Amino acid sequence: MRLDEAIMERSNKRNSLVMSFLFLLCIAASCFAQDEPQILTGTPNDPLLRAQFMFDGQWMPDFDESKIGAINYKTLQNFRYTDAGLTVPLGYTKINSTNHTYGVKPISMIQLESPYTTTSYVLLDGHDSSTLSNVLVNKTAVPGTGDFEGTALDSNTANSLFGRFSKAPNGNIAYANGESSKIWGGEEMQISAYYTVDTTTATYADLTYAAAGDTITTAGGNYTTDGFLPGQVIAVTTSTSNNRDFTIKSIGGAGTVITVVENAVVNEGAANADGVFTVDNPRKDPVDWTREVTNNLSSAGNVAPIGGGIDASTNVMLHFDGDEGSTTITNSSTSAAPAATANGDAKLITTSKVFGTASGTFDGTGDYIGITDDDGVSDYFFMGTDEVTVDFRLKVLATPGAAFGLFGQRDDADNRVRFYLNTDNTLNFESEDATVVQWAMSRSWTFNLNQWYHIAVIRGWDGDEDKIVIAVDGAVLGVVESVTATDTWPDLAADLQVATTGGGQLPANVEIDEFRVSKGIARWTENEVPDNGLIEFAPPTSPYLPARLQWYVFTTRPLKAVKYYVQTANVTSSSTTVETWDGSGMSTLAVSSDGTKPGAISMAQTGTIAFQSSVNVAKPFHFERIFLYVYKFTLSAGSAGIYQVTADAPFQDVVDIWDGINRQPIAFNMWDDSAETWRDYTLE
Repeated sequence: MRLDEAIMERSNKRNSLVMSFLFLLCIAASCFAQDEPQILTGTPNDPLLRAQFMFDGQWMPDFDESKIGAINYKTLQNFRYTDAGLTVPLGYTKINSTNHTYGVKPISMIQLESPYTTTSYVLLDGHDSSTLSNVLVNKTAVPGTGDFEGTALDSNTANSLFGRFSKAPNGNIAYANGESSKIWGGEEMQISAYYTVDTTTATYADLTYAAAGDTITTAGGNYTTDGFLPGQVIAVTTSTSNNRDFTIKSIGGAGTVITVVENAVVNEGAANADGVFTVDNPRKDPVDWTREVTNNLSSAGNVAPIGGGIDASTNVMLHFDGDEGSTTITNSSTSAAPAATANGDAKLITTSKVFGTASGTFDGTGDYIGITDDDGVSDYFFMGTDEVTVDFRLKVLATPGAAFGLFGQRDDADNRVRFYLNTDNTLNFESEDATVVQWAMSRSWTFNLNQWYHIAVIRGWDGDEDKIVIAVDGAVLGVVESVTATDTWPDLAADLQVATTGGGQLPANVEIDEFRVSKGIARWTENEVPDNGLIEFAPPTSPYLPARLQWYVFTTRPLKAVKYYVQTANVTSSSTTVETWDGSGMSTLAVSSDGTKPGAISMAQTGTIAFQSSVNVAKPFHFERIFLYVYKFTLSAGSAGIYQVTADAPFQDVVDIWDGINRQPIAFNMWDDSAETWRDYTLE
């Protein structure tokens, strides 16, 4: 073999071995790569980044139909992001159908998209024939065609330059024209905070008003005990010369001397002047409902109450809250509050309840709660022929071998009112006066042991005092019971008893929670929840609270209207007033329209309460560690449930206001005069 042939043969063998080795490497790589994800060209090779990668590339189903690449975004290029996910414009359409009456020459435009009732606002900045710029709005939902409104959102002056729009935080639109910078969020924007509040009111008949020192002194009262605090603004009424608002600077004299900020006290009194003090910015036990009213859910736990279940008509309110085994039963009625006493082995149980910390448990062997009638004095339970509501939560623990008394008042067998669960699974409500039966209702009820139910006995159904119903979980059992105008809940001397029918009769083996007696009012009426089968009304989803007919709406800029989304309608004749903080006191805003008031009842339906623009009136207000514009609403009577609240702020100048977020300073230095140097206390 020639040398060159030998070299060639060895080279071919070596190349063959190399190729074989590379082939094996390719096979091995292929085997090991079977479980590796395929990454599209141009996409981040990192799981976290891939999860966050925006849809801005081309869909390549031939490669992997579940992924979208990072380049050549064509198929989905018109998609945009909203709170509800990806949406896509429906194509190009005309915005307006006719020329605007101003003869506007368009300069710039922008679309504001909203998740609320009006979903689109097209804003146009244009010059009219006088070259003055106007900001116009078109509320037609895209892709529909409609005209711009005749009234401009804003009119510029001769000093203004061409206006320009920009997207702003929190779904707002910013506008600047060289002269001013303005902001707008449409007719509905999210509010910043929502609190229900209680007013502190006290009456004094022994006041001395002293101009020297600007003090108001009480001889027999105590401002601190009555709930007044420095910084509050009190509205003084019934005095001779000092009926006005005062800001409390300090409270001294062991709670008997108020010093006010204003140099406006007029001498009066000599310890005999009258005065009713009402806190104009109530801060007594505020309840924060911001989370509940800033989403669009109307389910249980997402509704804020206005008013409340504990009002002037509430004689008895037993929450049954407390420690395990406690026999202390508190009547939380704010108007009557007759004493409640546990008898037998009646006590609290914390392992089973509907609301709060506990419920009342009764073993059916002589346990009950007694509540004094104060016969001949208060007669708390003399209902007569008036409306009345008794409602509570009930869990039946055992099948009744004998009737289970649920509540009752009994002088003797001929004079009594009683409500009980019979052995034939019927709920029975009876009244007897001097042997004469006033009514005797019996309604079948199918129930499960160890399950909670809302029970309500209502006289005054459908606004008629001659109609009585028994309802379970909002559904009326059977038919309405008709009684006469003279049929009465008689004037009895005995205590009202819970878990018996009175006099210790028919003790029940049950658990009871949130027991309330309302005198002179039917709490629910027919068809409060229409088109929902047999359900006539929605039982409460939270424990009854003291009536809160005042509430605060906080926003980041002045308003002209607030919209309320009503879940539970008010049924009591009423009106709503609006006030705002003007820097020294609450200033009343004239209500121009109340969309929640279809007739004589405010907060009876979803709607907008509009009032005079407060741009030149409202000032930021400090409350519960926030500093925002505040609007105090007062409902004159009744109650309602609100599941969402939005605000309408006029097109206005951008305001400089703290957003409520605490931030750590970058540096903190203090001047040391003795050393003539700055000391760095940043770390401290």
